[in-house]
Amino acid sequence: MTGFFEELLLEHGGAYTLFGSKPITIEDLISNEDFEKVRIYLQEHPEIETIQGGIERKFEEGWNIWKTRMKKSSRFILKEIDLNGCHYCVFMNKKAVVETLLKYYDDFKQIVGKDFDPEQEVIAFSKGKTSFWHTLLLDHKAQGILFGYGYANASKFYNECRKSLGPSENNDPRLKAECVLNNKPFRIPIFSIIEENESQKLIKFYKEERERIKSIYQGRDFLTVTIDKLYQN
Repeated sequence: MTGFFEELLLEHGGAYTLFGSKPITIEDLISNEDFEKVRIYLQEHPEIETIQGGIERKFEEGWNIWKTRMKKSSRFILKEIDLNGCHYCVFMNKKAVVETLLKYYDDFKQIVGKDFDPEQEVIAFSKGKTSFWHTLLLDHKAQGILFGYGYANASKFYNECRKSLGPSENNDPRLKAECVLNNKPFRIPIFSIIEENESQKLIKFYKEERERIKSIYQGRDFLTVTIDKLYQN
């Protein structure tokens, strides 16, 4: 299970959800059929530069094991969701999500088209009732706010994504990672920089939080610390 949580927390931003600042982390669940399609495509297009030896991905295998073993957490939800035929693993910090839904209530109300109770919608998601979340997780603005990418970035993304100043951090696996934890790249949340002032503040915040999280894991077993935090009351 260590490989699964390393990918979720360190490469895909889940550490910031686990420790409170990023309400939701979401990652694709890629089927074996899709992996095979990518392999064939790359084989047929040798002009595309690939990673020597390929990229080892344990996420899907780990998720299939973990979802049969996991217990209910009082603070987090880890659930698979189907969004228009594509499957995703959603990692939700309940408290952070409720606070974010309340803070930007008018924006979310406009997106879903009705009044709602943030706490009840989080409870509903934990029980597999996902219609409310389908609407939010398919909306660019809602995604940006809930994924911790910044309100201004989220608001401007749909109309101004072509004006992006680049990503919050380079996550090209061919390059040396800026930060490493448990011998794996430890990235800040990756988002497009649309509104520069907000983005720079967010990047600074996430880098400071990354150092704090890194210190919590320092010298301790990665999986043990993660599971303890996941089921902390």
